[in-house]
Amino acid sequence: MSRQLWLALMLLAPVLGGCRIVSRQELADLKNPPNPHMANIDQTWQQKIVPQIADDARPAGELMRALSAADDFDSACIQYGWRAQPENPCVFAVRVSGTVEKVDTASRSGKVFIKDSRGETAVVQLGPTLRGTALRDGYKGVSYQEFNDQALFGDFSRAINERAGAMMKTFNPQPGETVTIDGVFSVWDIPVRLPEITPAKAVRAQGGV
Repeated sequence: MSRQLWLALMLLAPVLGGCRIVSRQELADLKNPPNPHMANIDQTWQQKIVPQIADDARPAGELMRALSAADDFDSACIQYGWRAQPENPCVFAVRVSGTVEKVDTASRSGKVFIKDSRGETAVVQLGPTLRGTALRDGYKGVSYQEFNDQALFGDFSRAINERAGAMMKTFNPQPGETVTIDGVFSVWDIPVRLPEITPAKAVRAQGGV
């Protein structure tokens, strides 16, 4: 072996020694890092998101009266709702109790209609496909800055909606039943009527989910 070749190999050895072969999955993870918030999504849903919404939820009639009496939308959001940033819609947690009037399963974006004690009808998303990002945006335990990637933030929202949809599938409300549903809605201004609700928790009058 020539002296020049030997010297070249000696110089390349540290570089070559630091290399390793990676799998396709590892390469994919390097290009698009996995979402750390997805690792414990079931625990986050059951132990954090649902309890937070249940704790914050105000009866629908009480909430709507408070919002209509508010001086302006920003103050109403600060007092009764939540938004991580001023440019976001405000998310309100609400509790609807009443009798199931109708269950619409004509599409995958099903709905359940509940008449409350005021005689007003609330519309709750039934799924299995739940629309919107109100559950994610109303969760105070995380923000977009922790993701820094719109796609990952979207994955987190879809995962939450899937768990809410699965919960409603198991709950399976039927016309005539008396139920209580805690959920959220997001708005850009004070609503005249109760907006469509995305559910987080559902119980029957006799108890049980």
